[in-house]
Amino acid sequence: AVVSTQSGHYGRGTYFIHFIAEWKEGDESEIRMIYRRAVEACGQEYRSDKIWEAYVEWEKQTDKYKVLGLYKEFLGCIVQRHQYHFDKFREWIFFTPVKDMVTMEDIKVLLAKHKEEAERRRKETELKRLEEEELARQLAVAAEEQRKIVEEERLAADAIREEKLKEEEKRREEERLKEEGQRAALEAANKEEDVEMEGAEEDVKMDDVKMDESTPEPGVDESTPEPAPVVTEEKEEEKEEEEAKEDKKGRKSKRGASKRAPAKRTSRRSRKDTEEEEKEASETKEEEKVEVVEDKEEARKEENAAVEMETAAEQENVVAKEEEKENVVAKEEEKEELKEENVVSVEKDPEEQVEKMTEDFTKVDMEEPLPDSVDALTDRQEAAVREQILLDMAPVHEQILAELEEVSCFEEGIKRPYFHVKELERIQLKNWKNYLNLIIEKKDTARTIILFERCLIACAFYEGFWIKYVGFMAEIDEEETSKIYRRACMIHLVKKPQIHLNWAAFEEKRGHLEVAREALDHIETNLAGLIAVTLRRAGLERRSGNMQQGADILKGAIDTCRGRETRDYWIMKYVAYMQFNMCDLEKTREYLKEQVERAQRNKRLYMKMLEVERCPTTVTPDVPNVIEVFQRALTSSLSVEDKAGFSHRRLTFLEEFGTDVGMIIDAYDDHNRNYKSLLEEKKRERESSSHSN
Repeated sequence: AVVSTQSGHYGRGTYFIHFIAEWKEGDESEIRMIYRRAVEACGQEYRSDKIWEAYVEWEKQTDKYKVLGLYKEFLGCIVQRHQYHFDKFREWIFFTPVKDMVTMEDIKVLLAKHKEEAERRRKETELKRLEEEELARQLAVAAEEQRKIVEEERLAADAIREEKLKEEEKRREEERLKEEGQRAALEAANKEEDVEMEGAEEDVKMDDVKMDESTPEPGVDESTPEPAPVVTEEKEEEKEEEEAKEDKKGRKSKRGASKRAPAKRTSRRSRKDTEEEEKEASETKEEEKVEVVEDKEEARKEENAAVEMETAAEQENVVAKEEEKENVVAKEEEKEELKEENVVSVEKDPEEQVEKMTEDFTKVDMEEPLPDSVDALTDRQEAAVREQILLDMAPVHEQILAELEEVSCFEEGIKRPYFHVKELERIQLKNWKNYLNLIIEKKDTARTIILFERCLIACAFYEGFWIKYVGFMAEIDEEETSKIYRRACMIHLVKKPQIHLNWAAFEEKRGHLEVAREALDHIETNLAGLIAVTLRRAGLERRSGNMQQGADILKGAIDTCRGRETRDYWIMKYVAYMQFNMCDLEKTREYLKEQVERAQRNKRLYMKMLEVERCPTTVTPDVPNVIEVFQRALTSSLSVEDKAGFSHRRLTFLEEFGTDVGMIIDAYDDHNRNYKSLLEEKKRERESSSHSN
């Protein structure tokens, strides 16, 4: 039975398992060889853990010293259920005697490595401790500097506060002096008002006295008439004037007295108010002084409390560090004791022992002399061997877990890993494409090849994946690339012209002209009449120096084609080939005359005859200059449709006159990448419009 190593089927490991089951009674070397073939063929696949597991179990029963190396190889592969298999490996390390895992030479190597590792970890721990102490010292210095800064700021704030208090006292003293001046002025004004009021009161008293004098005395009978004096008219007038003046004066005096009385009351009230205001101001001043003193006391108390808290915190940190160091030492001693107990009593509680031993291995005293045999190993040395094996696997384990986290989403997205004639969904194709791009970026050749092989099982009919595969392999191995081309063209893509053209160009570029002709003949046989294939065949013969064979290919295309337009196209190509490549104008003229006689109403033939006679030259066009013109058109501001037309003309020109097949490949790649989809879309639109019409 032969199992192909060129297919990436996820179930291939299962095929090997069934195949090996028939060899149970066979020779150990033969079974081991089959297992090696199996893991080399499919051991890097994501779902190949079954074959690895079967191989490991078989080696445990056959050769116990090969199991450790096999586990290292197995756990270095990115396969599903990696954590489960790593846990099984760890259990095997703990519960298998050291003498059944490694030889004495391996033990010596592991113990020497463990000693170096222990010394390295000790230095790292010491360096870490010194760094922590230095950091603590720096923090203490920073705290002290911060405390000094706070103290300076407090003193500065106190000084500013004292300055403000002095300014406030000065301002209040000025206000007090100002108020005393105003009060003195007010008292002087009040005294003047009192003098005026006393004068007014005296006037009022005088008026009252005069009024009393003008009234008749009691006991005098007013009814007794006195003898009337003789009054003249002039005396009567003077008397009336005097009475009027007295009446007027009496009214004024009464009004003045009525006005001065309220003023006096007002002045008395203002004095009382002034005294009350002075009393309130003095009380307010005393209260403010008391508040300032209280604020100072509170600020000092708060600062003292902050300093006490900082001091207490520093003391607590020191105590905590000392306790932490004591706890670390105690934990190390406890772990040492637990490890000794676990080494002695493995069978009592194996699961708990695994958890405790894998959390953190204790430091082993490596000053013990190396034993002469495996049986003379101490418990500490056995623990050191186990620890070193796991330490060697730890970086690989972490790397594989990180890789699995990246690819798990893509693996879950693969719903059909097997071949089927039914087309894949777009989401499946996109998943494969993104998965391949991710693995290619990692530059892991073996892993990338395996993923391509897996992909091309499900995507065997998709030309793009094969072209991507050969593009990747072309930079690595030309022979393997040629095999991939042959497998794709001869088995899966027999009617896909693009990959055949690429294969022919690849073989022509490396000088294998027969293989290139084989590729072009194969596609011509399966899909005859393609213009690109015929031009490539003629160009291949032209570039290899077989001018007549190239002309025969073009002439054969004229004879076998169908349709007037296609025939005219090949006639033009054949005439240009005869004129510029074979440099034979006479044969060119004769052939054109023959074709005109056969189709006398063909306008294109007459135009071609005129062109030949107008420019009767056999000089081949300057390919670099023509390509430069094409490049200028493709980088201009023309529309995309116009650029696509120029790109197609560039392909045709290079097929007819190009001398470098690499330039032809680059032109095809550029055309397929930028313009092929546009041309195909336009073609579909024209076909749909013609069908609708």
